[in-house]
Amino acid sequence: MIVELLRELCGWDEVRVVIRNESAIAELCGKPQFRDGDEYVTVEMAGTASHAHIRRASLKRAEIASAEQGNCSVRFLDQNSAPVATVYLPRTNKAKDDFDSARRRAFDALAEKYAQAEGVALLSAR
Repeated sequence: MIVELLRELCGWDEVRVVIRNESAIAELCGKPQFRDGDEYVTVEMAGTASHAHIRRASLKRAEIASAEQGNCSVRFLDQNSAPVATVYLPRTNKAKDDFDSARRRAFDALAEKYAQAEGVALLSAR
């Protein structure tokens, strides 16, 4: 279900994908596309050369976060609970001028859909 959650997030019109480790941070912004491979999944930004390959086996858990302040996000974790990638959804922060209520409702529906899935935690505050 974790890979399916990432695939579904790649169906949104705009996201920010942050890849982070102890030595580097990379951020991909735009409309994502998802490619599924045997060893890696690939998140590509439409119309650009920007992409990230993520080892399928490292996607063990996900934390779905929404709060009154801050954009909604899903953080993907490995077997040691270390972050692999975080997908942020712009315009879901209720405290910002560009807040999109339909987009937030769609995220809330996504969170509800995956809330009971194995390896998924629903966080209400950050």
